[in-house]
Amino acid sequence: MAMADWLSLSESESRRFGLRVARHPIDAPPPAPEAILAAMRTLAADIAVLRFDAADRATPAALASLGAMPVYADTLVYYARALDASLPAPTAAAATVRRALPSDRQALERIAVRGFQDYRSHYGASACFPAAQVEAGYVEWALTHLQSTDPRDQTWLVEAADGPAGFATLRTSADGRSVEILLNAVLPEHQGRGLYRTLVAQALLACGAAGVERASVSTQVWNTRVQQAWTALGFRLERAYSTYHLRGPQA
Repeated sequence: MAMADWLSLSESESRRFGLRVARHPIDAPPPAPEAILAAMRTLAADIAVLRFDAADRATPAALASLGAMPVYADTLVYYARALDASLPAPTAAAATVRRALPSDRQALERIAVRGFQDYRSHYGASACFPAAQVEAGYVEWALTHLQSTDPRDQTWLVEAADGPAGFATLRTSADGRSVEILLNAVLPEHQGRGLYRTLVAQALLACGAAGVERASVSTQVWNTRVQQAWTALGFRLERAYSTYHLRGPQA
């Protein structure tokens, strides 16, 4: 990847927050700190969301030495596992897992609204990201994924006796060998009943049956409850990234 392409404007976030918000591919090594600042000036970015390997203390320190002020926002942890015969297949009582349909839009929106209410993420580190707009962003993300025509995208629902109770959005890699769980939520009143583990397991079993070999998923480091669910499904901690917010010189 060319260094000039490392940082780019996020159209959806820039539109949502009324700012020029820049991001970069999480797995792309960062360029020199001087190049990061130059890219922000070129993009006229108001703020950049930067993620560095959690062991990388040098890059944030170097940015600070250049007069920039990177603000630590959170730590993102990634878990992964192979989709092989060892994948457990838990089944919660009275639970049904299925692919979501366009007609499930209203149910998906209701779950996303309640599931991400007051959710603590990196956005909370900067006042320029109002909480109401952050929560609306998660809802938009879920609904956009449901409407996606990209064959790599999937949305799965888990239904309890009283209807849809949780969802998970997945995206398969271009080569079809891996899948990432991008966004998931369960209604608060249905948490702690095994519905989430059933949802994830059944969705991944379907991916494995289709030839996908590996799965990954991420969350904020404080979100231990969901990490316990992943561990019970055989996921293991693989890597971690520290998130920083960096304001542009014009902000």
